[in-house]
Amino acid sequence: MIHPQFHPLEPEWIEFSGDPAPRMHRVRIDGTGLECLHQHGNDEFIVHETFLGLTGDLVFTIWPRALCRMDWSSRAISTIAQYNSWHIAADRAGERILCDTNHPDEGLQIIDAATGSRRQVCRSESSNQGTQWRKSRYAIAEDFAEARNTLSWMENAADTVYGPQWTHPHPSWSFEEDRIAFASDRTGVTQVYAVQL
Repeated sequence: MIHPQFHPLEPEWIEFSGDPAPRMHRVRIDGTGLECLHQHGNDEFIVHETFLGLTGDLVFTIWPRALCRMDWSSRAISTIAQYNSWHIAADRAGERILCDTNHPDEGLQIIDAATGSRRQVCRSESSNQGTQWRKSRYAIAEDFAEARNTLSWMENAADTVYGPQWTHPHPSWSFEEDRIAFASDRTGVTQVYAVQL
């Protein structure tokens, strides 16, 4: 179980991720109602799911092809944009989705949740390390042969499948949603940066 999150409108529900697929699940806080929200295999590389603001729906990336939305009630999935959005963060209203990008790195972007249109905020100049992001599927045994004796391929610090998180921007909104914070190792040492919108 990774990335657990309370539902913003129904706090008795928790959405969480499996390792690695199928990725999206939910369970009630009392442990009942456990279910997989979307059954998929290694060919659909779902990552970084989160709630689409106060809409109650989920937003997630099918790396590196699409940014998608899932209706919490019906589980219907729709594509917001065919784009390599990576780490994502929705604003409170669920109208804008902030993301960083990789392969190619086109900087930080804001994507309109209704139309899929986007605009660049700035370049992060992060190194975005990790070999896994060159693929469009989850890691398989050949990708991490040297890590076979660990509990999880994501936990092995020597493993290069996912790469160091401190080299990824992980952008987020300020409380007022007028600034964006992100990390960058552009100087060789990771620092936190903020940009005014």
